[in-house]
Amino acid sequence: MNDLMQKKEWSFNTFAWADEQKLPGFGQLLNSWLQVHKNYCNNVRPENSWEYDFKERSQIGFLSNAVVLIGGIALEEWAAKKKSGSGNGRNDLFSRLPTQNQTQDYFIEAKWGAIDLRWTENNVVGKLSEVMGNAIKDAEQLDAKHLIPNDGKAVAVSFFILSFNDEDADSLDKTASTLLNYIQGEQSQRLGLNALASIYFTSEDLKQNRNERKEWPTYEVGLILMAKLVDVT
Repeated sequence: MNDLMQKKEWSFNTFAWADEQKLPGFGQLLNSWLQVHKNYCNNVRPENSWEYDFKERSQIGFLSNAVVLIGGIALEEWAAKKKSGSGNGRNDLFSRLPTQNQTQDYFIEAKWGAIDLRWTENNVVGKLSEVMGNAIKDAEQLDAKHLIPNDGKAVAVSFFILSFNDEDADSLDKTASTLLNYIQGEQSQRLGLNALASIYFTSEDLKQNRNERKEWPTYEVGLILMAKLVDVT
């Protein structure tokens, strides 16, 4: 523990944007989400919060933590009415966020995917569309009767772990920023996103993390969160 406390904290590259008109309270939620991941990576190192095994359930847990840390209310995997089948199902995450004037309820359905930073743009587009499309389908199955009483909103969220298998850690900053600029620009508009955030290692972070892990090299280097408001009426 003392050894970890003496080590320099990771620098991280971060980004967060939210359309507060469509998703009130999401701006502070994403900032809290970034802080949750920073805290985990710095205090549980050399393990990171975006390990490949930390898939959908784990990432929903991190987002739930972020809700509570800003004074919100979060409930994971609760029984909820769905439109199809027997009508009985589960909602990934209910959250009540504090906003400027009141609170806002969100019913979040989430999916997980992985993106290799060396992929071509076509491969990236395919994965973004696949994972976000599945999250939207799940959100569309929410029964509007649950949402209406408190002006609740259905939101599709996608988490993408970023992998970087190149041994040349010095090229991470350039490779990651090129891809993320593409996602933040053209792909954000194409998918109609209402919120987007990312956190990933700097090149120096990655070299240090790989050095700490030694026999278990770091290949997962960061995480992206995408969110889209879904009409369920």
